[in-house]
Amino acid sequence: MKKTTILTAVFAAVLASASLAGAQAVNQDFDGKASRDFVSLKQLVTENAPEVKLDGLKADRLPGHYEPETACQTLHLIDRDGTAPTWRTTLSSDYMMQYWETDHYGNSHSYWASAASYNIQVQLKTGYRQLRDRETEYIKVCYDFYYKRESYSVTSPFTYEVIKRALPGNVSGFSLELIPLGRTPQAPEASAMELSEFSYDHASKQFTLLVKSNFSSDYYGHKVEFSVELMRDGLFDSSKGKQTYEAEINAASGSYIMKFKEGDLPKSLEAGESRAKDKKFFVKWGFSVKGTGAFVDKGRTDPVTVPQ
Repeated sequence: MKKTTILTAVFAAVLASASLAGAQAVNQDFDGKASRDFVSLKQLVTENAPEVKLDGLKADRLPGHYEPETACQTLHLIDRDGTAPTWRTTLSSDYMMQYWETDHYGNSHSYWASAASYNIQVQLKTGYRQLRDRETEYIKVCYDFYYKRESYSVTSPFTYEVIKRALPGNVSGFSLELIPLGRTPQAPEASAMELSEFSYDHASKQFTLLVKSNFSSDYYGHKVEFSVELMRDGLFDSSKGKQTYEAEINAASGSYIMKFKEGDLPKSLEAGESRAKDKKFFVKWGFSVKGTGAFVDKGRTDPVTVPQ
């Protein structure tokens, strides 16, 4: 077949598929998804111009892919890396194309080769903070070359405000500035709160639960939540109701006082319960630091007598 005939047939094959390819592209746009399905030139010719011999096409190339599609690097920091480290790195990827060739025996084979290389520059700096011995930070930066977007994750004993900026000039990349806001609260030890007093005042008819705080400065600015359940002491202990109290942890909060009345925790009179005799009550209590998801059960207090 003459070269002009091949070119004419190929051109006709491409035109025959153009309207279908265009319709598919519109659908993909509305779906909001990028297509990774491509039709090779040989497939177009085979379906639309079968009279053309494929050995007349010396090379065929298919659209390719990024390798790796998403490039990542992780920075591992310890206390010896300093109080305000900086870091620069490059995320790279090759755009790989698949090529088809036909040898002089008429056999076709394919191979992948890099058509272009891409680099993304990443700059990182942190504000002043001090890691302790055996503490670690992991800062992972990634770039998706297919979707053209960056991402990051931070695993640290600190909470950060992260400011992301594009690099100045014509440099492809981004910078991250990590501003420390304080230490991330960890699940507290049971000794962080200790019972000082549980009492009852007959004049005001109030119970008082006094708790001493032993929190370190790592927890300052965070919220502590107390769970208090008033229990009637008897052969079969019965709950009179439960309440929660919330307070801020700071240097001035050496102790926490919770006051409540039996009527604040309403519950109906139990069968056989007498209002004439003295009653005894105790509380079950515990606490949690908001954001840690860990509740510390402190058990029960000794009972107090409520005269009637």
